[in-house]
Amino acid sequence: MNELLFVFTIILCFSTTVIIYKKMGKTGLFIWVVLASVISNIQTVKLVDLFGIETALGTVMYGSLFLANDILSENYGKKEAIKTIYLGFLAMIIMTIFMGISLL
Repeated sequence: MNELLFVFTIILCFSTTVIIYKKMGKTGLFIWVVLASVISNIQTVKLVDLFGIETALGTVMYGSLFLANDILSENYGKKEAIKTIYLGFLAMIIMTIFMGISLL
């Protein structure tokens, strides 16, 4: 069952990245990078068994960040791709701070 959900997640995740780009363009990919960064790091806590290998759930969502970054790099240049890396990193720092405060 995990394998079927894994394949469904791959299709959903990568198609969502492409659909967001088609509908919202560069801005949509910036939003996707922030959203996917946060979601993938939350999902990473959960480990599942896929094809006999234990892996984190956030792996697929994190992989979609590479697709978004590649689309931006190819269509808008290296400067925009680097901007998404900083944006995703900033989102993770902010999320870590807020989660840390919540746990207190």
